[in-house]
Amino acid sequence: MQGANIYDVDGLDDECEDRVDEDTCAEEFKINGILSVRLEDDGPRMYVNGRPFDQCAYPVLNDSSYQDDENDYGASNWNPHIPRKAARSVDAFLWKGHGTLDHPGYVEDPCVSMKELYWGLCSTLQAWAENDYDTRLLHANLAFPLARALANAGDAVAKARFEREVISRWKSDFEPVQHFLFHGGFLNGLSPGSLVDIIAHGGPRHVIDTLSRQIDARVLVETWKGQKSKVQLRIIEQFKHVIEQLDPPSQIVLLAGCASFEVGEALVRVVDVARLPSSQLQPLREKRRTSRIIALAGL
Repeated sequence: MQGANIYDVDGLDDECEDRVDEDTCAEEFKINGILSVRLEDDGPRMYVNGRPFDQCAYPVLNDSSYQDDENDYGASNWNPHIPRKAARSVDAFLWKGHGTLDHPGYVEDPCVSMKELYWGLCSTLQAWAENDYDTRLLHANLAFPLARALANAGDAVAKARFEREVISRWKSDFEPVQHFLFHGGFLNGLSPGSLVDIIAHGGPRHVIDTLSRQIDARVLVETWKGQKSKVQLRIIEQFKHVIEQLDPPSQIVLLAGCASFEVGEALVRVVDVARLPSSQLQPLREKRRTSRIIALAGL
């Protein structure tokens, strides 16, 4: 069992029964032009571009104690009842009661029929699609494999959102999700800048160490430009050994691109400024911020 979604049986769209009859319902419900759900002999099954997407996705009954009457996420016929809190809280909520990465712990409720499971899944996915594939609305075990499949199938919204969603959920600092993203290969194919962003943010030590070895010096220097002070400080901390070995022109680029004097202070503790060519330092001396940074090195 790989995924779990949340829905409220009492909140299912009554109009669904009016839109389709029993025979039609058993065939297909189209979420959009690429994603659909069919009710087959063994239960609901998702299809991406007409091909089966075999990822277990039975919804689980919603715990009403988590209901937020003011939540923003409900679609026209569905209310996910997710607490409006930080992403970490949402991650914890979705994982609560569903076990770990290896054992999500789903137990099928014998009181829920296949038809109810089918409409629950249809409503869940419809709301997810209407909210531009916000991965907080699904369990990570389903949200990311399905979003990736949709992106690969040509869904423009999924393509545009996927990388941003990976970074956002990583920064929720919820370790089960971070491990899932890493071991599921969802960090593969991220832009180098996004990967540096994730590494600088931090996470499970062995994961960060593995990712760090994938970043070369050129990518690190390019990513440095335009970053905020907080991110630059984390880059210095995480890539200290790389920065020490950079060639002088690259170290000059870092000094020139410091977002704050605080970052400059941290950087001159790593870069041996005295060994940099004086001719390359001269432009930095002529600017107010970088001149103060160079002065820290006693030059």
